[in-house]
Amino acid sequence: MEVKLRNVSLKDLDEIYEIEKASFNDLFYPKSVLKNLIILYGKLFIIAEVKGKIIGYVIARKKNRSTAHLVSIAVTPSYRGMGIGKKLLNEIINKLAKNGATQITLEVEVNNKPAIHLYKDRGFEVVSEIKNYYGSGRHAYRMILKLMEAKMNHLFKARKF
Repeated sequence: MEVKLRNVSLKDLDEIYEIEKASFNDLFYPKSVLKNLIILYGKLFIIAEVKGKIIGYVIARKKNRSTAHLVSIAVTPSYRGMGIGKKLLNEIINKLAKNGATQITLEVEVNNKPAIHLYKDRGFEVVSEIKNYYGSGRHAYRMILKLMEAKMNHLFKARKF
């Protein structure tokens, strides 16, 4: 299966919205918010597609010169577990690093084990817990990736001594 990554365009909005609803149940972004994210952060909004069908996306934004924030990442349920989320995450991390980010932050629901595993595998660390972030009784972890540390750790893992 060949997965193609590209920047988003407004014509992708309907397909993105369907993935958003399928991925986040009662916490999905309304279509109007997704449209604004495309307009505001289009260069940091990446689409994954197979044979012209959108199957996932990742959105990030620069908070300041050195810090970026991962806004959202989602993959169509039938394509999960195939490495697409990892591919999207790696692509956005590389793009943010090239744009001067030295750290990336995100929030993830504490019971979203697959996402937490994906982030930890890429070097993100839990730095705090945010109570009721997703509503009453639904807490989040704030995670951070320090890009220079992650790059060095990745290099050391790859080297054989």
